[in-house]
Amino acid sequence: MPKAAKVDDSHACPIPFHAVKQIVPPCEPSVLICKQPAARMGDQVGCGATINSGEDTVLIGGKPAAREGDSSSHGGRITTGCPTVFIGKPAQADKETSSKEECTCEGDPVNVANGQVYTSALDVRFPSPLAVNLVRSYSSENIAHKGLLGWGWHCFLDMAILIDADEIKFIDKEGRSLYFPKIEPGETFFNTPEKLTLSRSTDYLRITTRSAQSYTFFAPGKGTQGFLTELSNAKGKMQFFYKAGLISFIEDAKGNRYQLSYNKKSLLTNIVLESSPNRLNLRRYYYDRKGRLIFVKNEHKQAFYYSYDANNRLIKKTNRTGYGFFYEYDKQGRCIRTQGQDGMYSRAFSYFPSEQKTSVINSQGHKTIYHWNALNLVTRKINALGGEQEYHYDSKRNRVKEIDENGQTTSYRYDDQGRCRAKIDADNNREETRYQGRVIQESDPLCNSITKVYNAQNRLIQVSDFQGNHKKGYHAGEKIKSSHSYGGIVAREYDSRGKLLLERDIFGHETHYEYDIKGRRVSMRDRNGFQTRYKYDAEDRLIQTTNPVGGNRKIIYNAFGQKIEQQNENGHTIKYNYNLEGQLTALTNENGEQHQFQYDALNRLVFDQEFDGQHRTYTYDAVGNLIQVKESEGSVFNLSYDKLKRLVGVEGVEVNGSVIKNSYQYD
Repeated sequence: MPKAAKVDDSHACPIPFHAVKQIVPPCEPSVLICKQPAARMGDQVGCGATINSGEDTVLIGGKPAAREGDSSSHGGRITTGCPTVFIGKPAQADKETSSKEECTCEGDPVNVANGQVYTSALDVRFPSPLAVNLVRSYSSENIAHKGLLGWGWHCFLDMAILIDADEIKFIDKEGRSLYFPKIEPGETFFNTPEKLTLSRSTDYLRITTRSAQSYTFFAPGKGTQGFLTELSNAKGKMQFFYKAGLISFIEDAKGNRYQLSYNKKSLLTNIVLESSPNRLNLRRYYYDRKGRLIFVKNEHKQAFYYSYDANNRLIKKTNRTGYGFFYEYDKQGRCIRTQGQDGMYSRAFSYFPSEQKTSVINSQGHKTIYHWNALNLVTRKINALGGEQEYHYDSKRNRVKEIDENGQTTSYRYDDQGRCRAKIDADNNREETRYQGRVIQESDPLCNSITKVYNAQNRLIQVSDFQGNHKKGYHAGEKIKSSHSYGGIVAREYDSRGKLLLERDIFGHETHYEYDIKGRRVSMRDRNGFQTRYKYDAEDRLIQTTNPVGGNRKIIYNAFGQKIEQQNENGHTIKYNYNLEGQLTALTNENGEQHQFQYDALNRLVFDQEFDGQHRTYTYDAVGNLIQVKESEGSVFNLSYDKLKRLVGVEGVEVNGSVIKNSYQYD
């Protein structure tokens, strides 16, 4: 059993120059352990770190007791404790940590519970049926981790498995260490909080996700790492080949090969698409002397830049358009401010760890307060208008209950695999899902259901609704035929990358499609032989469409990928304006006239004025349903909803005195 921690116990910090520091007062002076105040989760270490784990079954002053082996916000560990006082089971701090997908973030984003900065970038979109992308992610929580992309960066190529004496450690794509019991060949184990299944044979270990995507690793010897050799799902597989312990090339499901190169420090420097006629260099990675990723060039040699502080924390990133985003940290390594160079998406964070509370103020000055638990999961949210929401979780990190601003409760039920099988609202309306490996049936509160059928390869081949309508599909090489209950037949043909090349309707009419080397659609020829062409920018955004008669429709974007100008075939333009929260505030036409928009503190549209000066105001209920629209000429419309929050009625009086009363029903 681990020793209880107290003031002056040691903490090993992975951050350079911090080394070993002691737990500092006050901790809990009313509870003495070995004559010193007891340490708890939330207490501080001399290096500025916060103890972020503990034994939640033993509370001291209302907080989980800290012990030898528990972790800190800097990624370190408490290394000493009272030799005569033991608390709880062996420390499991990094054996159950919530993933980025489970956390609540604000801004660019920042985890509201622990102040860690997350940022990511899509580097390679593999054009294969697998629908897998190479996304690299940075976390200021893992600045002591050095993977293929340097300090603090992770991607699925970093994943590995390690077999220890009594457990198996899986390093996931976020850089987290997830632990499984040491199973023997032929056995499996399901990790309920992570929704991951570990299986083992004599030759390999395999991790399978809830979505049936599998990662296969060769079976390592005791104390050595097993590296990723295959990624697979129902649509195919991707294989990884090694040289000198590093991935030398990747082969996707369609046989496309990607060569990977490294520097002398084993850091990834290049990803080249070999199957391209000209060997397309998709990404180039550059590092400083400390092994930190400082810029990345795409296939057009356009660079994305990164800057860090002395502790490897990201302090600035500059995208390919030259727009910069900034991050500031406190002494505990928590982000206290993030914003774009012009104040875009600004967020100011204030942390209250003793209360497990964080205050966030956005660029419009609106404040949101978050309360969170020991796993950094948000349990309560108070919005800028004072509305409160609550979130409750079970021991497996499943959200089991939500209470909205009106006090209405929604509950969730899960199966033993952590899959949601029922959603029950405050009026006991149920949405249910049945599984047999995959989803086989979904039903709404009105008992309308959809049934799904899969083939032996786990591919969806039929969908039927409650009225007996169905859609079927089957694969025949690269040709797919789909039949519908109303008798129509559609044939589709695909290229080796899984891209749609041809569609043929029941009358024999054909539509043809062409793609560039990156898999972007560049041409469409319709059944009459008329061709439409498409152009993209370096970020793969559509910037021009040329119709069959040569007319061009053009689009210009800002640094955040938002449309700021659009020109039609006649040369007429519409310009788009946004506020610092990225909300559309005005459309300006070629005559200089504006359509304006205004929002409330919850980002809901409350007013708009059209080009001709006519305007409307919008009113919402506490849960966000639009309940009233008032128009400038005097018309007023009231809206009502059913238990599923679907619009069922509109009543009002138009300016001429006409009474409007419409009702809506759903099948």
